[in-house]
Amino acid sequence: MSRKIELNGERLRNKKEMAKYMKELFPFGEEEGNNLDVLKQCLKGINEDTDFILTHENIRTICSSSYAYRFLMVLDKVMMENRHLSVHFKY
Repeated sequence: MSRKIELNGERLRNKKEMAKYMKELFPFGEEEGNNLDVLKQCLKGINEDTDFILTHENIRTICSSSYAYRFLMVLDKVMMENRHLSVHFKY
């Protein structure tokens, strides 16, 4: 059974909040996940099946924030390399 994480778009709007949020979700080290490049490397190392859930409201929030949108693009790239990660849409 996979781990399910409903992404909170509000917590992805800036670098500092995104880093804090990712550290709450994953056992990253102190310096890990502090920016999108480092986060990409950390997400590549996840070996537990993990489903990121996007709701209609969170998609709207993510698309209205350039940093949150960049996070989503990083996640998309990592999913191509890490078969344990996936995104699902919930309406």
